[in-house]
Amino acid sequence: MEQDMILYETPLLDELEEIIYVSDIRDYSLLYLNRAGRSLTGLKQEDVRNSKCHRVLQGRDTPCPFCTNAKLSKDGFYVWEYENPHLNKNFIVKDKLVEWEGRPARMEIAVDVGDRVKERGSHTSKYHMETVMLETLRVLNTADYLDDAINRTLEMIADFYGGERAYIIEIDRVQGFARNTYEWCRAGIPSQKAALQQVPLDGIPYLFETFNKKQHLIISRTGELRDSYPSEYRYLTARNTDSLFAVPFEDESAFSGYIGIDNPNINQDTIKLLDSIAYNIANEIKKRRLYERLEYEAAHDSLSGLLNRESFVHFRNDLMRSGKAVSCGIVAGDINDLKQLNRDYGQSRGDMTIKEAASVMASSFAGASIFRLSGDEFIIVSLESAYEEFMERVGKMEWMLDSRTPNGVSLGCTWEEHLADFDRLMRHAEELMLVNKQIYYKDSSQERKHYSPEYLNRLLQDMEEGCYRLCLQPKYNPLTGKVCSAEALVRYRAAGTESTQPLNFVPLLEKTKLIRYLDFYMLEQVFKLLSDWKERGRELIPVSVNFSRITLLERDLFRVLTDMQKRYHIPARLVMIEITESIGDIERKVIESIGSKLREAGFRISLDDFGANYANMSILSIMQFDEVKLDKSLMDDLVENQTNQTVVKCIIDMCHSLQVECVAEGVENQEQLELLTSFGCTAIQGYYYSRPLEIAEFERI
Repeated sequence: MEQDMILYETPLLDELEEIIYVSDIRDYSLLYLNRAGRSLTGLKQEDVRNSKCHRVLQGRDTPCPFCTNAKLSKDGFYVWEYENPHLNKNFIVKDKLVEWEGRPARMEIAVDVGDRVKERGSHTSKYHMETVMLETLRVLNTADYLDDAINRTLEMIADFYGGERAYIIEIDRVQGFARNTYEWCRAGIPSQKAALQQVPLDGIPYLFETFNKKQHLIISRTGELRDSYPSEYRYLTARNTDSLFAVPFEDESAFSGYIGIDNPNINQDTIKLLDSIAYNIANEIKKRRLYERLEYEAAHDSLSGLLNRESFVHFRNDLMRSGKAVSCGIVAGDINDLKQLNRDYGQSRGDMTIKEAASVMASSFAGASIFRLSGDEFIIVSLESAYEEFMERVGKMEWMLDSRTPNGVSLGCTWEEHLADFDRLMRHAEELMLVNKQIYYKDSSQERKHYSPEYLNRLLQDMEEGCYRLCLQPKYNPLTGKVCSAEALVRYRAAGTESTQPLNFVPLLEKTKLIRYLDFYMLEQVFKLLSDWKERGRELIPVSVNFSRITLLERDLFRVLTDMQKRYHIPARLVMIEITESIGDIERKVIESIGSKLREAGFRISLDDFGANYANMSILSIMQFDEVKLDKSLMDDLVENQTNQTVVKCIIDMCHSLQVECVAEGVENQEQLELLTSFGCTAIQGYYYSRPLEIAEFERI
């Protein structure tokens, strides 16, 4: 994922020996000049911001006619060579557009090649030393990637000396190891890089002592080390090194590594080229790693080490632009009670929890893109993962988060086989996370004591007081005129008030992600009613219960359903889960999983509002339904509209073919009933037969 480089004035840039400056692309004002640039130009640090780049660097009163601003971009460096008559220096110059202090600016890095060239002397049998030096400088300063630049440079060094292998060894003084970081091998020469990743420094005392003294190392015959330095002898002969050229390089005046040439056979009378190139390579490694560090810090969250919100925005935009129809799983996570942890135990405890949660996520979803969006919010995006594998990872991660963080992390996850709308998938994951967060609020006495979410507490209190009342609207068989089943509907009525329709309270519950409590409450009321009828010897009829889309996505759905069914000893087939048309917005694999689990548990499934949305038709091919309910909008002009009659009849015929019962909802008159009966509709619901009834009224029909 490419990002614009966002740099800030920092002492780190002053450590580099190249001249680095940043100027405003609009008025050529200097915004920054590093120590090397100030030293060369004699400009004081406090005067940088009051100066023009063309005056300080070129000695000109007006902008340079050869200015490269028009050629620059944020995507890569524009590289050119320039002899500066004002400074009397030869430079390889790299220019790029960057963002500096929130505005677009020009950053230039100028590498002085003049002094290095003057040090070169004689011609050689294969290359002129000056040509080799300039070419290595050009490669190091123009290649887009550090690895490419160094590998090409090592190849040129090996060719110059006729060596079999050229390589870079870097020193980690803290760990006490030397490590082979770069290597070029001539054809037929085996690589040694993998075997030289953790070489103890005390195992190469001769090399280490020599380089610590800033001396070159020339070994004409490895056998000379057998008696005096046996560990070095074994170290070199193990990789078939008969002779060796090596020069050290430094970082902050301390030996930090060396460049070696195994078995050189030409130009053995000079090591100066290797010495100069070692300096340039070390400087380039230092410079590039500084840039990598700055880019890393711009893209990552400093506390957790995960990608940050800005990286998420880039990732999301790149993914949507790519149009890739890959499988995509998203996990939204929110650390529970993080603010409370900070208040009770201090910021350090909260930080430790964030780090632990990030560590669990990174280990659970290795290879996925993981982002920390804010203090307690995380997003995981796993591309090209199978549904079963994705869900298994989520389950294991949730268990680990619960066991390794004080209060766990509320999670919501979604998965789609062919990604079509990333924002929709993301929204679904966040919705489910918020549902689980509400469950945590309810179950956590700590949370309720300190936060007491207003809507949740009010909802639970109203349920305890019986304000949400169960009503039943009967469904009739038009041929027999008898009740064949019923739909459970909810009405709200507080003490001393009139009954309130769902339209006045359900949208708020859906918005606050609390609808699952009402859905499960109504389900339990239905089980209680059926249990009461059973005890009183009444005939049991199927009753359908409406479930919102977000309740269907809840991961504990099937445990709640089966636990309730077992508790009340009512056959699951007598409870029908009524699903609205909005389920079509759920990912196909998830719909399939919901349907199969409901049927495995013995529950019947009804599709409500069929015909209100074009997406319904595809749902019929994904989930197996027991009942399809025609939307009331199809009934409104059924008698007058011949086209509508044709559509309704076709739907009823289709239901017969699928062996699905078709229910006409919203039937209000005799003409509608007669038409529907003639079309073969076997169940009617609507005010023609009955409005929704209180339980006592329903029992009297």
